[in-house]
Amino acid sequence: MEKLLVIIAALLWAGSGAVTQHLFAQTAIAPPELTTVRMGAAGLLFLAYSLCREQSKLRAADFRRQDWYRNLPLFGLIGIYGMQFTYFQAIYHGNAAAATVLQGLAPILIILWTVITTKKWPNVTDSVATFGAVIGVFLLVTGGRVGDLVIPYAAVFWGISSAFCAAFYMIYPRRLTQRIPMAFLLGWGMLMGTLMSIALTGLPSLTDFLQPVVLRHMLYIVLLGTVAPFFLFLYGLRRLPPAVAGVLLCVEPLSVVVFSILFLGMRFGFGELLGICLVVGAVALMSWSKEPRP
Repeated sequence: MEKLLVIIAALLWAGSGAVTQHLFAQTAIAPPELTTVRMGAAGLLFLAYSLCREQSKLRAADFRRQDWYRNLPLFGLIGIYGMQFTYFQAIYHGNAAAATVLQGLAPILIILWTVITTKKWPNVTDSVATFGAVIGVFLLVTGGRVGDLVIPYAAVFWGISSAFCAAFYMIYPRRLTQRIPMAFLLGWGMLMGTLMSIALTGLPSLTDFLQPVVLRHMLYIVLLGTVAPFFLFLYGLRRLPPAVAGVLLCVEPLSVVVFSILFLGMRFGFGELLGICLVVGAVALMSWSKEPRP
């Protein structure tokens, strides 16, 4: 059951990428505006859930440590705002499939960070996975044709930036999550990210988001593309090892490719599809290698 919940969460996240690409193609909504509204709406929903359902955990949480007040803004700025803004920019300048695959490089970046901080070389499996991911990204952005670039430079830049922000999101808040309920932490992080987004890009025109075509997209992006998969994923993690969940999440980029072909009319060449498979396989191999054996 838990595995099914994680797979459903991955499919919902994949659908969110395809819906976002369709939103950008059909409307004049820009990534900064979408980032602000999505974070603000989802942040309020997470806080409402936490205040209603996690009161006992909140009373037991340790809010006295000064690092909470120092670390939470950084988590909201880079981990939440940075990850969402760069991901939407990658979709806007490229497509949902490429953006999702490039963001999926985050586990590889975490391995490299571990190597740097621990000064220990990766094992053979991690080395093969990293090499496969690099080759996969090369094929994805060039289609296997040296000198050509299938995906615009801007999409590649924002996609790789999204991977760095996603890696930060996975590494940085570990101490915070040990003392503070996740929904409360994520809600405040999203609201802080919303305030930063408004400070950097201005207040979005809310009337633009009340148009029927935009509102339909936003209902999916906020409810089914953010809130629902987050809770499904967390519930699945209650009994699943993180490594198993990481492998199951590899369904997401492959699903985005399928959704893009079926619903957005996109076409991918053999080189691009091979690159996507290499990246997904590299992340799955790396996650599988971390799973403890009986």
